[in-house]
Amino acid sequence: MSFSNDELAVIRRAYAKQILAAARIADEDLEHAFAAERRERYLGPPPWFLARYDGYYEIPSSDPAVLYQDCVLSI
Repeated sequence: MSFSNDELAVIRRAYAKQILAAARIADEDLEHAFAAERRERYLGPPPWFLARYDGYYEIPSSDPAVLYQDCVLSI
């Protein structure tokens, strides 16, 4: 499944809220900045790799929505 740009904007906003809540920060300007930034821009084209305790594993998706989770990705 692939998401539209509008749907990815909602996913980015939810990710920004999650990250700021975990850090106990309530700042609308910071939330807006995090939501506006595309993580996939820094990772290059797929395949992408997710860190686990025993190494990096290829993410079996090329949909950028999978990148919006609190995890370590290979750059």
